[in-house]
Amino acid sequence: MKRPALPIGTSDFLKLRGAGKYYVDKSGFVTDVLRSSARVLLLPRPRRFGKTLNISTLHAFVERTGDAERASRTTLFEDLAVWQAGEDVQQHFGRYPVIFLTFKDVKTQTWGDCREAIAKLIAAECGRHESVLVPILTPRERPDWQALQSGQADDPTLWRALALLSEWLHRATG
Repeated sequence: MKRPALPIGTSDFLKLRGAGKYYVDKSGFVTDVLRSSARVLLLPRPRRFGKTLNISTLHAFVERTGDAERASRTTLFEDLAVWQAGEDVQQHFGRYPVIFLTFKDVKTQTWGDCREAIAKLIAAECGRHESVLVPILTPRERPDWQALQSGQADDPTLWRALALLSEWLHRATG
């Protein structure tokens, strides 16, 4: 019997579980987050301690997807602690639009390069949500959308990017 590969350097839950690699079940983190009454959670952990994988797991659990993808994601979670936690947790499965940003690969030497890398991350998130957002944007919002989506936003628009995306996703999905 061939053993699963060790997921060295893999911090994407869907890729890790989908490839059948070893996974130490830390999905109880998702349960803890969903049951928390805190408005904000700070997750300070040492380097190489699984922060990105934990957030990726939360993302994969709560993100709203189409029915086919939802069914395939169900199989990735069925044998994990988060799925066994109860209905109060399962009710959040596949329910929300998610803005997912990780800065783990933003390794630059200058502020200009860092800003450009962050603008590209935000542009990628805009692209992930494009089909939901474009139909609901007002004519006044379209220039901001186009600037963010192209990665060419000016500083004030980039500073407001998360607020804008959150507002637009809320309006689009309730």
